Amino acid sequence: MNQPSTHHELPENNKVSAVLTPTSSDALPLGPEQGPEQGTVTQCETAAANSSKGAETAPVQCAEEIVETIQTPAAVALEHAIPVPSYVYVAGKLRVHFPTRGLEKEYEAAAQALGLNPRNFNLVFTHKDKNGNLTYRYIAEQVSWILSVEGQDAYVLLPNSSDELDEFIDALTFDSASNLADETYSVAIGVKGPVAPDKMSDDKPLPMVRCHHLFHFTTAHLQQELSGENTTTIAISNVLDALTKKPNIGVSDFDRAKNFIAYRYPTIYAASHQGNHVSCHSGSNHSSANDAQFLEDLQVQYSNVAPGRTIVDIILTYQKTISGRQLSYFASVDVSDEFPFLHSNLTDYIPTNY
Repeated sequence: MNQPSTHHELPENNKVSAVLTPTSSDALPLGPEQGPEQGTVTQCETAAANSSKGAETAPVQCAEEIVETIQTPAAVALEHAIPVPSYVYVAGKLRVHFPTRGLEKEYEAAAQALGLNPRNFNLVFTHKDKNGNLTYRYIAEQVSWILSVEGQDAYVLLPNSSDELDEFIDALTFDSASNLADETYSVAIGVKGPVAPDKMSDDKPLPMVRCHHLFHFTTAHLQQELSGENTTTIAISNVLDALTKKPNIGVSDFDRAKNFIAYRYPTIYAASHQGNHVSCHSGSNHSSANDAQFLEDLQVQYSNVAPGRTIVDIILTYQKTISGRQLSYFASVDVSDEFPFLHSNLTDYIPTNY
């Protein structure tokens, strides 16, 4: 975005605000009602006076003419139009990127001073001195945060406030026993913006996302939460793979709905394991206790049950391993706003072709 020539160049770490924040230079020229005060001489009047005196002057396009040219119905509509935000609900792996070599060296010196593995960003960024001050917080505030999906860098995440920055830092879990970053899912919710500057995106054309919330967990954590439901890791992975089947960058209505179900609705995993009695369904005994079920198919479609809202139905079809019988369930997700929510709980689904 062009800045007025009288402005000084912004520091590197402030360029994001300049990209995402409109400036006065973006506005259209003033309309007639915002013109010069009475009693002042306009550029058009000056040009006319010089012409009447025979003076040779360069052609001048009057401000009034410019305004008349610009104020077409389309231009007026564009001026007053509110851009439709592009919401993002995406899961991936979060990593730290240093936009400058100097900042990277600053971090390495901090890790060395603390006697920590340089890959342990969480402990470095959360270290406190004897007075309780976060010693190296200033580094965390200046690094770039890149989220990758299925091994491919997808977004540069911008924390909306210090709260989101805390969430970013918390997501940088570390396994000290193996010296490897733990396999952690980071789920980001925010609004998609323009492409990030090269230094922030590791010289890749990655869009920025203004992140309003980020949470993280591992598959092991999810299994622990569902231990009361007697859900197995295989059952979790089976459904998770289907819901997050690539490519899923969390922008379309369907992808956002699937990601919400995958990471905010654990009942979906219990259904995949309990072939006999699923507490969230009708509870009828569909088959014998030994006839387990696996996810056979997953479909998404729009629903018109709530006019004015964007509702997505997610239909899961399971098949019994012994009898081969298929059972279908569905849940509805409202994705009209930045934060999706469950419109209807998981329940039995009867296909229309039955």
